[in-house]
Amino acid sequence: MTESPRILYIEDEETLAQLVKRRLARKGFCVELALDGEAGLALLLAEHFDVVIVDYQLPNMNGLDILQSLVDQNISTSAIMVSGVDDIRVVVKAMNLGCMDYLVKEGNSYLELLPVHIEAVLVRRDLELEKAQAEQDNFKAQESLARAQGLAHIGNWEWHVGDKIAWWSDEEYRIFGLTKVNDNGVSGVGFSGYKDCIYPEDLSFVDYMNTKLTSDQSLEFDYRIQLSDGSIRWVQARNNAEYDADGNIIRRFGTTQDITERKQSEKQLLLAQQVFDTTTEAIMVTDANENIISVNPAFTKITGYEKEEVIGKAPRLLSSGRHNDLFYKQMWHDLIHNGQWSGEIWNRKKTGELYPEWLSIAVIYDRLGEIEQYVSIFSDVTQHKEAEQLIEYQANYDALTGLPNRNLFNDRLLTSLKAAQRENSCLALLFLDLDRFKWVNDTLGHRAGDILLKETATRLASVLRESDSVSRLGGDEFTVILTDLDNELDSELIAEKILTQLALPFKLDEQEVYVTGSIGITVFPSDGNTAERLCQNADNAMYAAKEAGRNQFSFFTAEMQKQAEKRLILLNELRRAIDNNEFELYYQPVIDITDNSLSGAEALIRWNHPQRGVVPPFDFIPLAEETGLIQPIGAWVVEQALQQLKQWNDTGHNMHIAVNKSSKQFYTDECATDLYGRMKKLGVEPSQLTIEITETVLMEEQGSILQLLQDYRQAGVSISLDDFGTGYSSLSYLRQFPFDALKIDRSFVMDINEDKDDTSLVEAIILMGHKLGLTVVAEGVETKQQRDFLKERHCDLLQGYFYSRPIPAAEFEQRFIINQEWKQDD
Repeated sequence: MTESPRILYIEDEETLAQLVKRRLARKGFCVELALDGEAGLALLLAEHFDVVIVDYQLPNMNGLDILQSLVDQNISTSAIMVSGVDDIRVVVKAMNLGCMDYLVKEGNSYLELLPVHIEAVLVRRDLELEKAQAEQDNFKAQESLARAQGLAHIGNWEWHVGDKIAWWSDEEYRIFGLTKVNDNGVSGVGFSGYKDCIYPEDLSFVDYMNTKLTSDQSLEFDYRIQLSDGSIRWVQARNNAEYDADGNIIRRFGTTQDITERKQSEKQLLLAQQVFDTTTEAIMVTDANENIISVNPAFTKITGYEKEEVIGKAPRLLSSGRHNDLFYKQMWHDLIHNGQWSGEIWNRKKTGELYPEWLSIAVIYDRLGEIEQYVSIFSDVTQHKEAEQLIEYQANYDALTGLPNRNLFNDRLLTSLKAAQRENSCLALLFLDLDRFKWVNDTLGHRAGDILLKETATRLASVLRESDSVSRLGGDEFTVILTDLDNELDSELIAEKILTQLALPFKLDEQEVYVTGSIGITVFPSDGNTAERLCQNADNAMYAAKEAGRNQFSFFTAEMQKQAEKRLILLNELRRAIDNNEFELYYQPVIDITDNSLSGAEALIRWNHPQRGVVPPFDFIPLAEETGLIQPIGAWVVEQALQQLKQWNDTGHNMHIAVNKSSKQFYTDECATDLYGRMKKLGVEPSQLTIEITETVLMEEQGSILQLLQDYRQAGVSISLDDFGTGYSSLSYLRQFPFDALKIDRSFVMDINEDKDDTSLVEAIILMGHKLGLTVVAEGVETKQQRDFLKERHCDLLQGYFYSRPIPAAEFEQRFIINQEWKQDD
């Protein structure tokens, strides 16, 4: 049986590590865990592992440090790096350190894809090892070819009656474990010495068989011999005799073959047959064409099919129909490439009943390496799964509401907290207590109270995102974990939705009652960095909400309350700004580096606040996206850009403008036809406009987004990918979506003259963009050195403070269209 591959998984998030370990174990892997880099490196120094999976973001010693230590200490192992983010710079560094694969931890897809990636690495490693071994074997084979030709696999002997010495071949001596002796130049062994080698219990049998020798045929029989070290061997003798005219034996001769391995194999086959017949696990053997050729009694017991009913048929007669083609494609991929597959599968009994089974399939190859048979071993795991699910459910879920209980809540909070710490993101914890719940129980009874709790659980779940988690701690206490918040105050929106839901009347049997709630909110990292501290803070904030009059939420700190009020004021001012037309478009020039000409401009919105002055977009655009105000703001930006193009066209200046489009703006009924019609009416050519999007849009993976971008492109509007490299960059995006250009993010341009990694990355992006036929734009160019570097690397367009900050339209026209100041300063 093939030994299970040994996997070392270095992951500081213990819950995820244990989940991955269980998943990989069910795939047939032997998994060891290390919760930090030092422990993982110590295991690698002490033991051998087929594959090491190392998380990039580890405390103290990250994944790259571990790979560097392996290189420094000349430790050879196949490595896979995993990470919560897809950072191309980390990928390049990891591959340079010998990492064989890189995988992003994205939800359930990570758990499904990880075994496939491990198998791919193992296949690649085995191919490399096989290649090296083949080269070594080829050398040894040529070296020993001459010796191998002289070796005989069967010994032979001869003895003349009356002689004291018999002649034995070299192989005969080897079989009996004896050394040649010399007697007057004749090598041989005494005939009595030969008998001394026969196993005592078989000596009389050998003597008896020799008496049956005739002159016209050989005699074949098996017996045992005992070597000088006490070990026992089985041999097969083919003996002959030569007789004189009087019928007396004058010569004996024959061959001896060591059949110990064959006898052991026969014994093993007998044992295997006994196991085959008596094991409680079902065994099914098929030929290379997937026709069943053998099943054991346990197969009949589990499936209900007798042996005669399935012989010659295909295993698909057991198919449940619950698995799609992808499932079976993956199974056959593992069988063809790895020679085995194991996992849980649903099949159908003869009665039609569906049942889960744990199935292992192994491929049997012939001497030529061709598939000869498939052997399947499976067992019905129905009772095991039911018991496992019941135990897990009772341990982790509230019996009344079906929500996670305190035990699972604590686990999820720790997991979410670790993820937030690792990814430097924001997390909020809400404690909710129902107001007047005791009155409902005391007045209407516990049945009404139970209905109220279940309905509350339903309403809470209805307003949360899939990434959030709601739990019932007991009584009328509920908790909500909000993850991946862009802003600490985003929890306010969820709290308001919860209070709105709770304010609706509850139908408790025949009674309609109104029950409100008090919510306490605490935020990581502002309020604390441990689960205990966050729970305490949220609880205190909840009581503060009750003391303030109930039916409201309260942040843990007064400062956050103040920020929430400030945010509400800003939101109201933003709404007024839309009505009062307080926005203005600024323009930043884009320079064609090939001839130092003005290629166009990027339109950037500014808010001319009546009291605060000019407000940059990063202060209000996120709020606009969260509240839906980005829709009218975005429409205003496009309209203003088109009006500006018309004005410049009317004065004889053929310009090109790029406008940014937020991911939130794609959730509308907008169509490219409307934009094209508006441009035609204004006399603006579609080629004068570029729509810039970020990778956030691509991550939505909606067919409607792709279709809208394709419609823009077909209408003649260019599409540009902005801030390339800062998100979950994927080369597949560049092939799938209809881009004309990609923009290198300013964070990479900033250090291209000092940071070797940024230098390599920018060069790679420019080369990749040109290979894909895209125009490459570098933003954030601030120095002459940066400009010269990008020019030498044939970057197409440049944008940044080196040429100009974003400026109003009139100033832009005067400086860059009329006076062409950037050429004068060059």
